[in-house]
Amino acid sequence: MKRPSEPTEHAEQCVVMTWAALNAGKWPCLRMLYAVPNGAFFGGEVKQLKSGKSVPVGAIRARKLKAEGLKEGVPDLCLPVPAGKTGRGGAFETVSHGIYIELKRRTLGKPSAMQQWWRQCLILMGYRAELCHGAAAAIEMLREHVMHAPKTVLPPMPESKKTLRRGDSEKKSKKRTRVSAPLSKPRPFLIPPRYG
Repeated sequence: MKRPSEPTEHAEQCVVMTWAALNAGKWPCLRMLYAVPNGAFFGGEVKQLKSGKSVPVGAIRARKLKAEGLKEGVPDLCLPVPAGKTGRGGAFETVSHGIYIELKRRTLGKPSAMQQWWRQCLILMGYRAELCHGAAAAIEMLREHVMHAPKTVLPPMPESKKTLRRGDSEKKSKKRTRVSAPLSKPRPFLIPPRYG
């Protein structure tokens, strides 16, 4: 019998982001978790230029993103929420400004020299920077971090334009937005396996 292959970094990161969305009710600061698309693959599309030269669309997009500030080696996920400990008199002492996570496959994948450099720099600047192999490790790091985060009330999130139905005008859309109901029970494919 063939052994199932190991999930990709993409699949592992999707599990982490799904976990964060499902647990944002318990820890609202998880709504601030975002991905840095440094490892994005832009596909094999080819664009024909006016000069007649064919250029891969991915190369064009990558060049634009680099011009906008995309940098090699930046960790995959960032949660810009401080964590620390409560001292005497209830004063909160910050231990880290936030957490960055470089997510790798469970057994495969090693950080590049640039990824290691970014990790060292972030730690020097007061951030927590972790290398996690698999979604379960990343989720555990995030859970530990948010448990030591200050209890801050975030402002309400604005409604997304993506919730509008086709054909709805701006006036009508205020009444007719889709609201997703929370999952009644966790789906087995969203729960990362526990290891070790």
